Amino acid sequence: MGDGFKIKDCIEKIKEAHFKDQDEERRLCLELLAYSEAHHNAYGVGFAHTYLLDYHISMHDTEGCSPALKTALEFHNSHEFLDLRMQVYNFAGIYYSYIHDDITAFEYFLKSLELAEALGDSFMKYRLYNNIAVSFHNKKDCEMALPYYQRAYEYLKFSHLEGLYAQYQLFLLQNLVNCSIALNAGDLVLEYCKNISRLLDDNPFLREDPSVPWQNAVILAWFGKKKEAYEILKCHLSWEKDPLDATDIIELYPHILVLLLEWKEKELAEKVLESLCCYLERESPQARQEAIDYRIRFYETFGLTECLAGAYEQYYQASKEALGSVAHNQIRAMKEKLESFEVQQKLNRLQKLSYMDSLCDIYNRRYYTEQLERAWKENGSGSLGIIILDIDYFKEYNDYYGHNSGDVVLKKVALCLKEEADDRITPCRYGGDEFCCICENMTPEEMSSYLKDIRGRLETLAVEHVKSQAAGIVTLSAGYSVRTLPELDPQNLFHEADEALYWAKMRGKNRDCCYQTDGKKKALP
Repeated sequence: MGDGFKIKDCIEKIKEAHFKDQDEERRLCLELLAYSEAHHNAYGVGFAHTYLLDYHISMHDTEGCSPALKTALEFHNSHEFLDLRMQVYNFAGIYYSYIHDDITAFEYFLKSLELAEALGDSFMKYRLYNNIAVSFHNKKDCEMALPYYQRAYEYLKFSHLEGLYAQYQLFLLQNLVNCSIALNAGDLVLEYCKNISRLLDDNPFLREDPSVPWQNAVILAWFGKKKEAYEILKCHLSWEKDPLDATDIIELYPHILVLLLEWKEKELAEKVLESLCCYLERESPQARQEAIDYRIRFYETFGLTECLAGAYEQYYQASKEALGSVAHNQIRAMKEKLESFEVQQKLNRLQKLSYMDSLCDIYNRRYYTEQLERAWKENGSGSLGIIILDIDYFKEYNDYYGHNSGDVVLKKVALCLKEEADDRITPCRYGGDEFCCICENMTPEEMSSYLKDIRGRLETLAVEHVKSQAAGIVTLSAGYSVRTLPELDPQNLFHEADEALYWAKMRGKNRDCCYQTDGKKKALP
């Protein structure tokens, strides 16, 4: 099996384990990372870092998340794998939401959403709107959560998924129901309940999902059908081992507990309370504080005054811990932002260096190529022009005056190009003694005027060149062309400017030549 096939196979296995087995996901990611690094496969390395971050988030490992996130962000800031970068930003949003840095969380969710829009990824847009909604829902702000759940539901309809589509739809409809119940929005509760009913009829296997009966009990109770809800709860609270996973317990049991406390069902309420608190106490300090609050409500409902004093003290200590945790997480988030900023500054400096000509201190050929492509794509209805210049008899100058003097001349020409340019002109060193200027939304006359200013500055410098047959000083020859959409083609534009430069040289050098749109060449003074 070839390297590419093995990496692709490992990636597919990680995607599958992502939903089923986090430990297997981590093992496969480490295997993929080692193999991809050994075979210099950047995408495999990026994928491994991305899903190692997902592993730490899924395990609620905040200490492990921080370095994993830093590694993933550093990698993706220097690589253009937009699908993976989109995932990393989403995972970063989940992480910062978990440590209660909501502003940073939303920044990352929105960055990921921007990439999802650019990539046309409807499923990712569903996930992101759902994650934003969950962030509000976790803070009991259902009024803000509801519209984001609704957007997520719309995007899920347009997602081309196989297998898991119905399951995702069920989870999202349950969130919509619970949010609508909290807002006492009867019409919406009824609408989403009907959607759940149709979904279960169309996909009978979903009735086996452990969360379904518990959700049904919440819905029936809200509609005032206490007896039916109670029978479901009584039946499903007979378990020895809790049938729900942690996410469903934390989402559904608070609703169930409120019902049982309201109905004064002490035995069943205690069972739900212990299961709920068992999971909450494993989470953040804020979740542990919430668990103690539920215990206090239980003790107060059933008159267990002997337990209240200890619970109040625990609540006080948990509040202090929660406040300390928030401060700690905020400080850590600030440090991470600072580190991220410093890393980005370093990357920006490195990128700038990669775009600059070290001798002439102007942009190089690489930047010229990328900038020309950008200008062409963003040109709209404007014009785009290219000027190509070179130094007359530069080889003869180097042979006579020496290469060090030649370097000085190159620097002086580059300085003239820069200082005479306005914000519509991007001068670059193309190679050797040849320079290119990208001119946006300029007329041929304006480009000619720019060249005239450059020539005037060079004449003022009066750099001696006794071997030049064009003049006794250093001079330039230039060719240029300008086009508007839809006839614009950057490659042809360059060839036209190059041909115009050839005509300038043929006419004796130390002059400009414009490639006219009628195919004729005309020298401008």
